Amino acid sequence: MDIDNIIERARVLINLNRKKEAVKLLHEALAYEPNNLYVIQLLCSCYYDLGNYKESLERAHEMISLSPDEALGYYFLAINYGVLDKNELALKNIDIAISLDPWDADYFAYKAALYVDEKEWEKVIETTNEALEIDPEHTNSLNHRITALTKLNRKDEILTHVAEVLASDPDNAYSHSTIGWSKLETKEYKEAQKHFAEALRIDPNSNRARIGMTNAIKGTNFLYSLVLRYSFWVNNHKGNIGWGIGIGVFVLSRFLKVLAAVSPIFLLLFVALFALIYFSWILNPISNLILKYDKFGKYLLTKDEIKAVNIVSVGLILGIVCITVGVIFSSTFFYYLSFIAFTLIIPFSNYYDSDEQEQTPRFLYYCYGLAALVAISLLIFFIDYNISFGFGIAYLIGMVAYTWVKPFLAKV
Repeated sequence: MDIDNIIERARVLINLNRKKEAVKLLHEALAYEPNNLYVIQLLCSCYYDLGNYKESLERAHEMISLSPDEALGYYFLAINYGVLDKNELALKNIDIAISLDPWDADYFAYKAALYVDEKEWEKVIETTNEALEIDPEHTNSLNHRITALTKLNRKDEILTHVAEVLASDPDNAYSHSTIGWSKLETKEYKEAQKHFAEALRIDPNSNRARIGMTNAIKGTNFLYSLVLRYSFWVNNHKGNIGWGIGIGVFVLSRFLKVLAAVSPIFLLLFVALFALIYFSWILNPISNLILKYDKFGKYLLTKDEIKAVNIVSVGLILGIVCITVGVIFSSTFFYYLSFIAFTLIIPFSNYYDSDEQEQTPRFLYYCYGLAALVAISLLIFFIDYNISFGFGIAYLIGMVAYTWVKPFLAKV
């Protein structure tokens, strides 16, 4: 069979987004010409789009070995390393690509995207300047620039670039989504909703726009708007500031606990801080209740997000009922049951409220392991209190450990 015919059929399948079938044909083409650079490029791109980064990386290395002076192989290495969170390697290879082809705005735009990920906002500005010198209407570069200007609070420049990006490509869903996030960060919730709505009109499957719209709707609630401000503040800073805040809050809670013995005011502050920490773990599902009963917002929630809302709602109601019964009848069992209801909803709701790629099997197994411990503890509560108490302690240790190991459970 003619190899050109095979390649053309593969290209048609790629354009139809049937990339798995295209890969088979491209391998067939390589059987005829193992060193066909164009076929390897197509194969590398297909594997990347299919999420098979190992194969894509191998093909990128083949491209470089066949044509070491061509920039595209290094670009593919960079984007694969980027998606694998190996930003140092990604930056190294995109710099090589730029040195080999300094007139491709896409390469500068990708480098800017890496700096966005690293929260190097001034470097984002510098890199997008270089891209826009090559192509003043380069959409991705304009979008990255809007993000950086928003983070640097340069509002006048933001307005100019918003106009530019909409003029260059008014029907670009990613652009409307970027502008929406910019408006969200500057507390322009209604404007943000308009841009997210436009992004979803153009691309109904845009998860970035969907999440933005949910935050824009919830942001009209005063309490949730405070949470958004805090979230943006943390995310705009480099390093492990979240861990620092967590350690600071832990130290403060221990300090207030000691002072609680001196004055009831410190006891109230300790309880308030404890409640704040607790609700921070289930805040998103609670805030999604706003969307669940919103005329339009309910259509933005995924099935898993609705599950998280239901888990938290049932758990809180059950916990309140149990603690009420415990107070009325002075029942240790119902106090214990309320503690379980209030705490077990944290890992399960976090699992279903996570991004799909974070819903790893080990994350779910950990949740089931905690549930198994409390199930055994409750079953033998009236048979052997000491053994039941032991399982309860194991559950408590598991819950405390969860707050520290969650990032590793959800890591792909």
